[in-house]
Amino acid sequence: MQNEVIVLLGPPTGVNAIGDRTGEPSRREVFVEIKSVGASYKLKAMAAGLNPKYRFVLADYLDYDGETQVEYDGQVYRIIDTYRAQGNALELTVEGP
Repeated sequence: MQNEVIVLLGPPTGVNAIGDRTGEPSRREVFVEIKSVGASYKLKAMAAGLNPKYRFVLADYLDYDGETQVEYDGQVYRIIDTYRAQGNALELTVEGP
């Protein structure tokens, strides 16, 4: 288990004249603990067409605000599952390249 910093990517912050969101996605850095995806979970997810790569554990679920993507180690991953863990922790399971 290791502690890292990830970037949570949310919807774009700009709005054009007709109200559509435009521009770059919002970005917030958070500290996480990285855990492996369990074999049983991975097999079930793969059967559903998903490819889970990492589980990121945020110490406090309030650090998460519905973002849909994570940037880690230069790659962008899609959040496919959230799980409220023990205490205030929140686990994000992501898939990607």
